Amino acid sequence: MSRLLDRLRRRLPRMSATERAALEAGTVWLDGEIFSGRPDLRRILAEPYPELRPEERAFLDGPVAEACRRVDPWAVHRARRLPDEVWDLLKSERFFGLT
Repeated sequence: MSRLLDRLRRRLPRMSATERAALEAGTVWLDGEIFSGRPDLRRILAEPYPELRPEERAFLDGPVAEACRRVDPWAVHRARRLPDEVWDLLKSERFFGLT
């Protein structure tokens, strides 16, 4: 078995410093839980996730909710475009982050 692994290792490309840094950055606890097939839901739900700031909550409850109300998914699917009024709302409420 070790001969086979040695052969495979010689054929595989070396890992770059960037790839190694990406693999070593952060943790995989949530992904690991989900893909384990038996996630510990109590642990996942007990995690202290960050709260939205008041201005973030106001943006979701206001402009985002209004944009969602104005979009008819079936009409967008058929026309293959958003209506101009939705684009105007997205621009006026700075959905694209440009000032």
